[in-house]
Amino acid sequence: MKVSYHWLQEYFAEPLPSAPEVRRLLEEHSWEVEGVEEVRGDTIFDIDVLPNRAADSLSHRGIARELSILLDTDMKKDPLREELLEYSNSDALKACVDEDISDTRVTAAYVIGVTVKESPQWLKERLALFGQRSINNVVDATNYVMLAIGQPLHAFDARAFTGETKQVRIKYASENESLELLGGSTVTLDSTDIVVSDGASGRALDVAGVKGGAAAAVTEDTTSIVLTSSHFDPVSIRKTAQRLKLWTDASARLQNNPALMLADHGLREGLELILDVAGGTTLGSASAGAPIEQPQYVGTTTSDINRLLGLTLETDDVIAVLNRWNVPHRSVVPVDELPQLIEQSLGTPYKYGAAFKYQGTSCFDCSSFVRFLYFSVGIALPRVSIDQYLYTERVDKEHLVYGDLIFSKSSDHAANRDTTVVFRAGTTVDVSVGHVGMYVGAGKVVHASSRAGEVVVEDIANSPDFKDVVGYGRVTKDLQAPRLLVEVPFERRDVNISADLTEEIGRIYGYDKLPYQPLPVRAPQRDDEIFLIEERLREVLVSLGLSEVYTYSLTDTGERKLLNALTTEKNYLRASLVPGLRNALTANVKQKMLLGMEHIAIFEIGSIFSADAEQRVCGITTDQKKKQEFFEHIRSVLRETFKKELSYTEVDGVMQIDVAALTPAAVALESYEPMHNVSFTQISPYPFVTRDVAVWTPIGTEEKIIEEIIEKHAGELLQRYDLFDTYTKDDRTSFAYHVVFQSLERTLTDAEVNERMDAIYSSLKEIKGFEIR
Repeated sequence: MKVSYHWLQEYFAEPLPSAPEVRRLLEEHSWEVEGVEEVRGDTIFDIDVLPNRAADSLSHRGIARELSILLDTDMKKDPLREELLEYSNSDALKACVDEDISDTRVTAAYVIGVTVKESPQWLKERLALFGQRSINNVVDATNYVMLAIGQPLHAFDARAFTGETKQVRIKYASENESLELLGGSTVTLDSTDIVVSDGASGRALDVAGVKGGAAAAVTEDTTSIVLTSSHFDPVSIRKTAQRLKLWTDASARLQNNPALMLADHGLREGLELILDVAGGTTLGSASAGAPIEQPQYVGTTTSDINRLLGLTLETDDVIAVLNRWNVPHRSVVPVDELPQLIEQSLGTPYKYGAAFKYQGTSCFDCSSFVRFLYFSVGIALPRVSIDQYLYTERVDKEHLVYGDLIFSKSSDHAANRDTTVVFRAGTTVDVSVGHVGMYVGAGKVVHASSRAGEVVVEDIANSPDFKDVVGYGRVTKDLQAPRLLVEVPFERRDVNISADLTEEIGRIYGYDKLPYQPLPVRAPQRDDEIFLIEERLREVLVSLGLSEVYTYSLTDTGERKLLNALTTEKNYLRASLVPGLRNALTANVKQKMLLGMEHIAIFEIGSIFSADAEQRVCGITTDQKKKQEFFEHIRSVLRETFKKELSYTEVDGVMQIDVAALTPAAVALESYEPMHNVSFTQISPYPFVTRDVAVWTPIGTEEKIIEEIIEKHAGELLQRYDLFDTYTKDDRTSFAYHVVFQSLERTLTDAEVNERMDAIYSSLKEIKGFEIR
């Protein structure tokens, strides 16, 4: 993702460090910066945001937030900490999400009296930094907000919504429904594609989260718009974009599952900017679908942090890092907090399937209630009762302590499960579980009861819900130890458990401060020996002048077929190295002049697969005419190196050696050390061009005179030159060279190569006694 240095600066009152220092900070703590370029007087960073951070960091605000943490500097203004809109219950605009569509939220605003025109210069210039073409002030505003906070928006011409009340409906498309997109292309949708539609007519207006439809395009004659900011099921977005081959900036962000609350922030930001650049009046706003998430908490202890990071941090050190992260946190003792939480929860209505992540404490089912109790004191627990059973440590009834979980069968047989859902999903457990509660001492249990219709405390012996107890589980051995309870920012979807929080603390504190620990020394195992054998084999072959290649392990034929192949053309694991090596040889023979080689000799060390086994082999081939002599020489050297006879086969000019047959080969490894001082040269993706030059010279002429002229006039395009022929006749000596030209930046033309060769010819002719052949 590309971000602007000047745009990042707008989030801070104090000057940012220099662009190189910003790059260093990001690379040492956060992400790789793949490139930096100067554009229109600004510095643009190309940052490789990995999938775990895509939900919060595919935006300028996300990168600015990261810099504020790393620099321990407050942001001047954080758009994701601003107040959300209060939706107006107006008859002018309604929104709905069909019941069969999950994990989807839509927010919308109806704006009248807008003036659609050319964007102000600052907005056009800002978008131009990222190669985006200005459309008009309304469309540009939506693109700006996406780049700013990472939330895609879409503005519809309000005339596309029929009826007196504008109705935004999120639904599945009709099978084979046709939709013309912005830009003029037409797609055929199926019943798995989500669309934004006109609620009155049911007509699809855009492919939700992917691309807008032409029928609702905002143009210069648009005077009213419906602005939408939505969250869609990320799996559905990815599948639709993949099937339709429509990869857009919007789909790239939405398929990474940003927080639902981001949609609400996006609507506020977009509405504010559109009213500023296009004018108008907001006539109504609405929201529908999944509710925004409740605050999420994660707990940890200083001892756990030090155990995982190998540090000796004090609690004050951890708090200092959390203060830099600028998140609410406090110290809690679970056993002191739980009684109050239970007291506050008594009488809360029971609702099957309730999730406090969205519904808060307004209702619970049995497993969400016990998860809520532990979640509230910073202790992770899976969501479903059968998962909680597998997650906890088994204890006897006689040793129950406050906080242990009690599992029972439900009278509703359909509710009983013996296979986990999320935690170690698909694991079969030795009992069926349908209900869970928490032991609170004195033979009592607190639980959310469908029978009672609410959260209650009951005697275990007298509760109908626990007449068929199947086991007891301990979540943690010590509820009396203080824990740090941290409220996670809503946008950080990647921080869910104690280990995530520890990783965040370590990252901010600085991985460079982790202590150095040498790896333990141990005797080589069989796998280590095979690895060393291959390294020794590789070293010997390279010393004999062979080059190593890597070829595809997937082919169109073989004995072992893939269950989920990427393509039908490569749906088998290779049974031999021969086809790949022969193709590689053919390709490299064409590059002889570029490589400066008289002959090509290559090898590959890799796996081949039979129907039921994997084998490590080394394949060798060459274009030399005396191939058998070449192979025999290699076998002789390898026999001497490994002190063993080789097991090999020869097929179609390729010799394959069984690597495993070289073990044990202790003699070959006694003095072995890896290759050092390796150098690397950038490879050009563009084709090379060759020319020959031959010149008569007075006898006794040194070669370097000719070579200096070639180097001077060929210049930076000279890849290499090779003397391929020399002979003397009478009182003259002829030198003939191959000259290879290549650029790292472009494909060369004959004209520019000929220009340099003409300069070489002219310079040679100027020397007395030299004659071009």
